[in-house]
Amino acid sequence: MKNLKFTNTDKEAESGSDPTVTIAITAAPAAGQTLRFSLIVVDSNGIQSQPAFVDVPVVALPVAVIRPVAAVAAGSSIVLDASPSTPKGQISSFKWQLVAAPSGPLNPGGIVIPPLGPINA
Repeated sequence: MKNLKFTNTDKEAESGSDPTVTIAITAAPAAGQTLRFSLIVVDSNGIQSQPAFVDVPVVALPVAVIRPVAAVAAGSSIVLDASPSTPKGQISSFKWQLVAAPSGPLNPGGIVIPPLGPINA
């Protein structure tokens, strides 16, 4: 499989013997736009086909939003709320992760919270 990168101005034809291609879209087209790709195949005699086309719609990326949280007292718990994330009704999972915390004890009792990996909700 061949890997290609396309930008809005890079529309060069690529050729090779592999029937599959992975395309990295490096310039961000706007949601609602359409990317159009064409393919021409060439047989062993050098005869070219008519072009085939495929239109690929560009969709918006989901947006993660966490409601602001007030300060938390040691020994209590907090509720993190990602319900404002969009698009509404299309989010299939939430991946929570603690990315920073004080090192050492987090309360006078000397209890340290171990590092957390991803939290799947």
